[in-house]
Amino acid sequence: MISIDTEMHAYPQSRRKVGDTFNDAVRALLGLPPAQPGAVAGSAGALLDLVTDGTLTVGETVTWTRPRSGEVHTATIDAADHLVAADGPSYLTPDMCASAIAGHPCKGWPA
Repeated sequence: MISIDTEMHAYPQSRRKVGDTFNDAVRALLGLPPAQPGAVAGSAGALLDLVTDGTLTVGETVTWTRPRSGEVHTATIDAADHLVAADGPSYLTPDMCASAIAGHPCKGWPA
């Protein structure tokens, strides 16, 4: 665990692109190669509880229909309990996946 002050935390935050994690922004600032999209080392995805209780299954495809824009998006749940978008990137949480697809911050992948 590393403690950083508010100013140090705000700098990478101000340079994040839509869909980027804080980790993505720090890696870009340091000139490091991108990490596996949406992955956090040693972390299960946010869907772990739903996969564990059988509500969702690994390999299942979920659909997000956006009636006002006429868009339909899909993502598949992988073995790490991440959402893998149809175009390939993997996201740790439904919020990250929906935000990347929509191009602006979104609250989760609607049920």
